[in-house]
Amino acid sequence: MSKYLPDFSSPSELIKVTWEKLNKFPAGNIIFSSLVSHYIPYTGSISPTVLKIENGTAQVKIKDRKSIRNHLNCIHAIALANIGEFSTGLSITSQLPKSAKGILVRIEVEYLKKARGDLIAEAQFLLPEQFKSEDEFKIVSHIKDAKNIVVSKVYATWKIRL
Repeated sequence: MSKYLPDFSSPSELIKVTWEKLNKFPAGNIIFSSLVSHYIPYTGSISPTVLKIENGTAQVKIKDRKSIRNHLNCIHAIALANIGEFSTGLSITSQLPKSAKGILVRIEVEYLKKARGDLIAEAQFLLPEQFKSEDEFKIVSHIKDAKNIVVSKVYATWKIRL
């Protein structure tokens, strides 16, 4: 494998290396987010912007727009689930060893308040140094509005295969 290209067979390496390289540049996070949206079309449907991937923390922003609103004129429940799942996935995948892969096996969403305006989902999780293949980890993403009020919590359980 070239020292300049990430290992495309390893999701964790792809995320880590691509983020580290692009995030150094102005608007690098926007380019990264566009790449993710291209390679994961369903996640791309909410047009997420990755703000941070660092030390087990991932922050993702979505802008409020008509295409993700529901009949109650607020952000659709599944758009909230999508951004929450994405932030938890970035949090854990960015920490995995090269040989490991994660898969979402369970998701729970708690809707606390109507979501309006731009939102930021933040997931914080530190992967234990020692874990076994098939271990599962439940990660929470807090989704906040512009007033820093939590409008939703997404609990995503990830199974790790080594």
